[in-house]
Formats: sequence, C-alpha cells, structure tokens
Amino acid sequence: MLTSTASVTGPGGYALRFDAELYQVADALQHDNPGWLIMGATWRRKFCAFSGLVHTTCVIVESTTAERLVVLMRQVEAEARTTLASP
Repeated sequence: MLTSTASVTGPGGYALRFDAELYQVADALQHDNPGWLIMGATWRRKFCAFSGLVHTTCVIVESTTAERLVVLMRQVEAEARTTLASP
C-alpha cells in the first residue's frame, strides 16, 4: 500500500522522504502539458518543469505550487511565440 509520505534512510544515514501526492500532481501536470517534462522534487518541495518547445533553448521553471508552475510555463510559451514571430 502506498502512503502519502514515507521516509527511509538513504546513503550516509540521511532520511529520504517520498511524497506520493507531489508525484501524483506532477504526473497530472505532465499529462495536461505536452511539450514539458514535469517533475516533483521532493527534497526541495517544488515542482520543476523543463520546456521541450521546438526552436527554443530549454527553459527550466520551478514553483512550490502547481498553479504557479502553470502560470510560469504559460509565460515561457508566450515569450517563445513572441520571439519566433519577430523577424
């Protein structure tokens, strides 16, 4: 059975924490946002998104909330469209 959080002892005796909710939200964001690689960074309590937009360099955005991450991703997409439309 998967619990929402679990801790195990990792290398060097450090406690590693698994947060199922963070990963579930990241998975849903990934599904809803093609063109982005989205991960939940448990150790940082943040979501990270890597752009896979064609004709742009990879942009990485991160946020502590899913809602803010989506706003940042839309800003990157809008800027990419503006840049590509400029001569």
